Amino acid sequence: MNDDNLRFFPDEMLGENATPEEPVPSRAPGAHHRVVLLPDVPRLDEEAELDRVMPRNLADEVSRVNVALKEILPDAGAHFVTQGRLVRLEAKAPDMLDLLPDTVAFDLVYKLASVAPAAEFRGAYLGSLHAGLQRYATELVDALTERARKKILAREAELHRRGPLHRLKDDDRKLVEDAKGELPILGPMSVDEVDELWAGIHAAAPWLQAASVEAWRAMRHEVGAGRGAWIPPILLNGEPGTGKTSLGRSLAASLGVPLVEIDAGNGTAAFQVSGVEKGWSGAEPGLLIEAILQQRTANPVVIVNELCRAGAGMMSQNGTRTSLSDALLALLDRGSSRRWRCPALRVDFDVSRVIWVLTSNRVDTIDPALLSRMRVVDVRKPSAGHIAEIVRRRLSDIDEDLAGHAAEVIAKVWSRRVLTLRQVDAMCERVLRSLTGPRLH
Repeated sequence: MNDDNLRFFPDEMLGENATPEEPVPSRAPGAHHRVVLLPDVPRLDEEAELDRVMPRNLADEVSRVNVALKEILPDAGAHFVTQGRLVRLEAKAPDMLDLLPDTVAFDLVYKLASVAPAAEFRGAYLGSLHAGLQRYATELVDALTERARKKILAREAELHRRGPLHRLKDDDRKLVEDAKGELPILGPMSVDEVDELWAGIHAAAPWLQAASVEAWRAMRHEVGAGRGAWIPPILLNGEPGTGKTSLGRSLAASLGVPLVEIDAGNGTAAFQVSGVEKGWSGAEPGLLIEAILQQRTANPVVIVNELCRAGAGMMSQNGTRTSLSDALLALLDRGSSRRWRCPALRVDFDVSRVIWVLTSNRVDTIDPALLSRMRVVDVRKPSAGHIAEIVRRRLSDIDEDLAGHAAEVIAKVWSRRVLTLRQVDAMCERVLRSLTGPRLH
């Protein structure tokens, strides 16, 4: 890190004896990432398709033929039997078939031609009714096989014409098609810009130094390697109201990327993250995929608040349990997130560049497998001095002396009582209203 970069970081942010990683400090062109992973439409395996459809087709056809045989030859005990893609003739007394009068054979020719016109029965011309029926079985299989082949080829051509997204609704298909190709990874394109970004975030919340330094180092490494702005999933653990969520919001605003917020305590949190799959009342993608497709960026920030409150999940109509922890396991894993299937769209996405900021008040209730996929950072509560500085900035538009007095009072209240940053912000809002709002005379 050169001297110009150091000006962005107070000594307390770097920490004693801390040395940041040293990627090449060059400005790379904007990074891009292919998110939508559309497979090529596969060619149908003709033999496998024939194995699938022919037994059913033959069974339907043969059942009608057997009715005709029993009607014309009630005492011969002759009938056709299907076995996979084959048909064979069975008869109690095969020799008796050749002793039947020609009129019976002609009746059978007429009947079979009307019942199963796919094949041509020629038994009467062969001089052997038994041989004719055997040949009819072979011709029946050949005719139905040829008919099935034509249908398979027509189906394959239709699949190629419609493409891999043909099952999607029109609106969903357009969103996915518009996001094909590489999407931009928004944010700083040089390590100098990373330094500036995190210096600003740190200045607004210096008590979150541990989290800021962790994320800053990771992003500096990624940008320096030319992969764009990204940090591994990070869990901010600490008391309520200490600014954990605000850090994620500040990061999204500084990067200029979409922000998705999920409340882990909400019973539908898993669906908000991954979407609603078929088997529920209505299939639709989750907020993550919606943000990527609608905003067309590869690295939105997703904040999952109070992960420690995640419930056991819900059961769908088809017996599938969906929980937030299960949904996050695949999304936070670096390997599986490279090809993650949206359960609603049935399309694969590479969501490995999504930035995850999770918060909790305790970690003992979180699935250990989930914890192993995140960098856990314990954050401390702001000091009275931090609160005073926050109040001064919040009231910067009013008289400096009044702002200083308000900062002193609120900081004292902070040190004596258990307050949250939300309550401090509410106090500042009341001060502003009292000084700038309309007055009664």
